[in-house]
Amino acid sequence: MYHSIVRSIVRTAFQTLSEGDKADLNSILKLFAPDARFSFSGEHALGGARQGHLSIRAWFERFQRIFPEIHFTVQRILVSGWLWNTLVNTFFTVQAQLPDGTLYQNEGLQVLRICWGKIKEDHLFEDISKLQNALRCLETHGVQEAGADPL
Repeated sequence: MYHSIVRSIVRTAFQTLSEGDKADLNSILKLFAPDARFSFSGEHALGGARQGHLSIRAWFERFQRIFPEIHFTVQRILVSGWLWNTLVNTFFTVQAQLPDGTLYQNEGLQVLRICWGKIKEDHLFEDISKLQNALRCLETHGVQEAGADPL
């Protein structure tokens, strides 16, 4: 039962992110522990590691500005462990229309560690070359933050 609840929460979070710049970030950020760690693989505008609510909020706000219309499809969610130490692996696809008319498509993996109902660690992995190509396209078409250094 507990694992089903965790899968539902994760699926809902990805659905919320699929609302793009209209997504309610507070509904996602309340899932994180105050000292949570969040990382996104690679050296690019969305890459790097951060810790704590303010830093994580800044990342999600940047994400919304860079990809105001994005769609996630959860492929599979694997949950193991108990309330005090739960491991979640989420396999997903993502797509967004780019300003040059091409479609950004990628596959990703999210690795979460949840303790007592709060995310303590969230690590995201995508094909970095595909993401970097999309970020370059966005920067070329006026989304300057897409070419910024990591937060």
